[in-house]
Amino acid sequence: MGPKTPSHAYSMAYDVGSMALLGAGRGIVSLILEHPFDVVKTRAQAHYVQGSTIPQIAKEVYAQNGIRGFYSGASMNALRVTFKSAYRWPVMVTFPPLLDRAIPVEILARARCKTCSDRAVNCIF
Repeated sequence: MGPKTPSHAYSMAYDVGSMALLGAGRGIVSLILEHPFDVVKTRAQAHYVQGSTIPQIAKEVYAQNGIRGFYSGASMNALRVTFKSAYRWPVMVTFPPLLDRAIPVEILARARCKTCSDRAVNCIF
């Protein structure tokens, strides 16, 4: 990588804002797809009855409230997921290059992964 110019700093700030919006959008899309499964899982855990199955619980949710029953509690979950996704995605993309510049290569070369004992720069964990 070459030296960073002021125009690069501006484009990086723009990219972080775009990534935040994309992260928030990803959070909403995943919420729409995942929340019905979370409702069924939560009901199964909260109202455990010996012999009840996931399909039976899903049928009960649908019988009680229709399709809206699968999205009960979704508004509060949407706030949490949107905020979390909006800050996590830019952070995960932005910080590794900053750390690469801040930590000397010699230290990274000596570092070992605690999970696999491989060199940290080669580790996939």
